Amino acid sequence: RPPARAADGLSACEAGLLGELQLSFLLFLRLSCLASLEQWKRLVSLLCGCEAALKARTALFVGFVQALRAQLAFAPPDFFDDELSADNFLRRAR
Repeated sequence: RPPARAADGLSACEAGLLGELQLSFLLFLRLSCLASLEQWKRLVSLLCGCEAALKARTALFVGFVQALRAQLAFAPPDFFDDELSADNFLRRAR
């Protein structure tokens, strides 16, 4: 299933946030844009730290999890071992 869209109950701002998350990941992955990687990490950190909003904005977090799963499926095998993502809070499952 594709990541959530505005038709899935997202506000325009929430859809924009998820769009920025997806765009920053694609720019990093396809163009090796380090600023995009940093933006992606900031957005993932922001969304992972919004525990209070989890109940109030369910559609946003459903879309976030769907997008994150899809992105990690496309991430290169060394994504978690690379120096660029060494300080990332996401870690490879062991």
